Formats: sequence, C-alpha cells, structure tokens
Amino acid sequence: MADGTLKVGTITTSSGSGTITIGSGVTLQNGTPAWSAQATGLTVASGSWTELVLGTENFDTDNTYSTSTGRFTVPTGRAGIYHFDYSFGLSGNPDDGEKVSVRLYKNGSNVSLSVSTGYVSAANQTTSQRGSYMLDLAVGDYVSVYGYHNEGSSNSDGTGSFLGYKVGA
Repeated sequence: MADGTLKVGTITTSSGSGTITIGSGVTLQNGTPAWSAQATGLTVASGSWTELVLGTENFDTDNTYSTSTGRFTVPTGRAGIYHFDYSFGLSGNPDDGEKVSVRLYKNGSNVSLSVSTGYVSAANQTTSQRGSYMLDLAVGDYVSVYGYHNEGSSNSDGTGSFLGYKVGA
C-alpha cells in the first residue's frame, strides 16, 4: 500500500469482534496538536479589537502556537476539526455599563459567532469573558484571540488565555 490516509467508519477483526493490535512504530495522533497559553499585563486599546499575544506557553505538543504572534497555525497533515477555549479580562478599571469582549479570528477575520461580551455592573470591577468554539481548519489556517473593551483609555492590566486541540478529521 502506498503512503496515504486511510479513512474508515469501523475497524473490527476478521471475525467481526475482538481486539485490534496496533504494531510497534505506529503513532496515533489523537487530540494533537494541543496547546495552552496565557498572559497577564496585556495592553489593549479602548474601543477596538486587539489581537492578544499570550507569551507564556503551558504546553505545545507540536510547536503550533507562536508566543511572538499569538497565533495557532495548523501544521502539515493536521487539517480537521479543532476545539478552542479562550478568555480576556481587565482588572479593576471598567465602570458601570462598560463592556469587555473576547472572540476568535481565523486568518485575520473575525469568527462572528465566537464572541462573548459582558457588561460591568459597578465601578472599578475586575471582569473577564470566556468563550469556547469549534472550527474546521485546513493546513496553514491560523487562529488567534482578540480582546475588546470600552473602558475609556488604553489599558495595561489585561489578562488572557488560549488553548485548543484537534478533535477529529
């Protein structure tokens, strides 16, 4: 058989039941790539969506997240469906009625249904928003997290997190 991809719905033994043995030297790529990144002290301008560059990696199984750009990029041979969790928050500055939002961007464009927005209920409240989303991605696609607030000025006490992993073909 030539090198390639085998896609099947069910694998059984020749008798229709039993245990399938996977030989040595075979790598199962289940749930990878996977990464997790976070940051504190993020500077985010008021009134505009800002790409969050999260400089601390907790883990990155396939070197797919860039701490210099804040982007996850789908590597060669790993196209498929990915799950993402992401957050953005501000400490102590937003006032009554102001908002904090977070959303995903794919290849530089916002993913419209991925936005999460919260409105502050009192003065000087710490607030953050979290989101979760799944995307079907091709090799070379990149995904990043953007934060937004309307606190009134540029803010340097932002926090963020971004993690993801492949869930299927």
